[in-house]
Amino acid sequence: MLATKETEIARVFDIPEGWGENVEEFRTRVIQIIERASPITKSARFDIENPDGSVTPFYPVFCATTPEWGVITDEEIRGIVRKKLEKYARSAYAVATVRAADHIYGEEYLAWGLQEGIFSPDEISKIRFDHGDTPESYVRDYGQGDLLSKFVERLKHPYSELPLLTSQVSAAVDDCCCCDCCH
Repeated sequence: MLATKETEIARVFDIPEGWGENVEEFRTRVIQIIERASPITKSARFDIENPDGSVTPFYPVFCATTPEWGVITDEEIRGIVRKKLEKYARSAYAVATVRAADHIYGEEYLAWGLQEGIFSPDEISKIRFDHGDTPESYVRDYGQGDLLSKFVERLKHPYSELPLLTSQVSAAVDDCCCCDCCH
């Protein structure tokens, strides 16, 4: 039997077992994944074991942002990621007030915070720049561009090299969660 548009749409909205009983619960799980992600994290991939023993990759953040699912918007993800990057920048700032800014772990986060204007002028004056560095030269030398967009894209993009995560889901699905990209 050929699949109709209605059956294809219905399949798209099948939330794998263990990922919530409804769209709101699934959304909550996706937000938790984003909140726990590291800036160097690739797209969150979970393997779902099928009844025949085969494994289907499931990319919850990617699926949640597709037009078919529409569970969370890019702007919502950007807001969550921005808060996370601000915490990293604040941590780097705390260290940079007691040791030279070019000798800290997380220089890129401090540079991002300076670039984004999250520090007050008083806070910036407490950063220990050396070797003639200024806030502007520090951003130029240690900044990595738009960390926010890079982080968001890594979370969403299912095509990049991915770590294989142990499945927390034991449900069966026939195909990738929401597209034909993985076949």
